[in-house]
Amino acid sequence: YLAGTDPADSTSVPGSAEDSITELAYVRGFAGQYFQGIAFDQFLTARNDETIQFQSSAGSFAEGQPNDNFSAKWYGQFTAPHSTGTRNYTFRVRTDDGARLYIDDEQRISAWRDQGATTYTASAPLQPQQSLNMLMEYYERGGAAVAQLSVIDDSTGAELVLSDVVRSPDMSVPSNADSDGDGIPDTWELRNGLSPWNDDASEI
Repeated sequence: YLAGTDPADSTSVPGSAEDSITELAYVRGFAGQYFQGIAFDQFLTARNDETIQFQSSAGSFAEGQPNDNFSAKWYGQFTAPHSTGTRNYTFRVRTDDGARLYIDDEQRISAWRDQGATTYTASAPLQPQQSLNMLMEYYERGGAAVAQLSVIDDSTGAELVLSDVVRSPDMSVPSNADSDGDGIPDTWELRNGLSPWNDDASEI
């Protein structure tokens, strides 16, 4: 009989290699999506970014983006690095122009407006090794562009190395994992400007 088939079922056929891949492969940092227009109007490209530390006096963050009127989204899973007790972490966004930060689908920072570089913070008490999904959205209207995210361990005052505590799916590795159950694999959604955490199949 053929490998991958049921020897007791004459109609059984071997599944494809892609069908057998279910687990997501992860890399350090975020999955970034880059768009033209300030409201994610036209998807341009996606890539994995170890950190969100972008600053430009007059330019974009990705190849193919215009210098003005562009937007971006970054997806990542943050895991609290401490091993005992409850610790408070401060999530800090510095943005020019607008930004929003979601932590486990809850909007914690809302600064969706034209502005010079401004810092906003949100705090969360976390258990040891507790993991949270994070999404940062950003747009730039014109002039200087700043999009920066940092996380502070309030108990020590130390700024964490984000690439050590944030991971995201490796978009270059095939997987049929589908976190939001919309019938589209997470990695395909990330590579094509969709969300792996919300059912957005109707947007295709």
